[in-house]
Amino acid sequence: MRDKILYKNYIAITMVYLLSGCTSIESVLSVNQSQSLPEPMDVSPFQNEAQQIQDRLLQDFLLGSYVVSRENKKPTHLGDSILWTMLTAASISCEKAAPLFLGVRDSIEENNGLLLRIDPLPTTLAKDPTSRDMEIGFAFGMTILYKNCLEFRDQIKKVWATHIGYIFLEANALAKDGPRSKIDITPTLRYLLTEVSHYIIENFERPSVIDQFLLDSSTNISALGRAISRKESCYPIHLTTLTYLTLDIIGSSVGESNKMLLCKTSKGLGLTLTDWYCKRSHVLTFLEKFKLNEYEYKHQRCDYEQPDVDPGIESPAVDYLVAYAAFGGHFSRLSPP
Repeated sequence: MRDKILYKNYIAITMVYLLSGCTSIESVLSVNQSQSLPEPMDVSPFQNEAQQIQDRLLQDFLLGSYVVSRENKKPTHLGDSILWTMLTAASISCEKAAPLFLGVRDSIEENNGLLLRIDPLPTTLAKDPTSRDMEIGFAFGMTILYKNCLEFRDQIKKVWATHIGYIFLEANALAKDGPRSKIDITPTLRYLLTEVSHYIIENFERPSVIDQFLLDSSTNISALGRAISRKESCYPIHLTTLTYLTLDIIGSSVGESNKMLLCKTSKGLGLTLTDWYCKRSHVLTFLEKFKLNEYEYKHQRCDYEQPDVDPGIESPAVDYLVAYAAFGGHFSRLSPP
């Protein structure tokens, strides 16, 4: 089936080529490199607050190696834990990130490559062990740790190979069991995982030109535009931002048309990480006006969405640490030699 789809798309691409009068098929198929990531900003005025928020998270919001929210001082909202954990690990120093990374590493190895939302997995999540959201956050976090933390690289290569082998060779999905709407691998996710695999593992084959063409991000963003017009949830924009950011960091192809569409779709929605990625100048106000326990993670909530932290619940403020790291150049600086 996939071969038939590829063939039909190749025919369609060829027709575009013939009708456009291009001198080469590559000029139709190629996806332009994204422009450079935003330049680092001066975040020194927020250093003390960032340190306090980091200490608060590491002292009060860990369940084993996993970042969680709390309700009346007890862990809650465990279903997104691996996402918050990897975003946190990507946003702090390698030394501070080590316990988080090592716990996730051990879980993947003990589960033969399966990435769990949290380990041990609560019985309420037994039939919903992971999702594309978790996978995108994991890929982003592992990319940043591989880039910034030389001491983790050999371990990351090993655990990533175990994980990607499970996905592509054993399960042909993110898990063997679970809701198909959450664990099936979309073209965008396949492209992301293949590119990250090429970045981390030597000789791992990169996506083909056809794979690039089949990247379905533009379709997703168009659907997002329709959803936003109805004031629906904005979290898919955040996931698209993480995907594009990861690809930009490793020097892969995002495609300027995709990136421009993301930036156009997200303009004025109050999604700070996306605004930073799109090089909008007002983003430091997020740090200036940040309030604890208002949103669980504001970068996935548009301004028209109500604060999602109920009374009695405390959030770990991962969104503050992600913004502080992004603005200060932690994600975009060059890798150590």
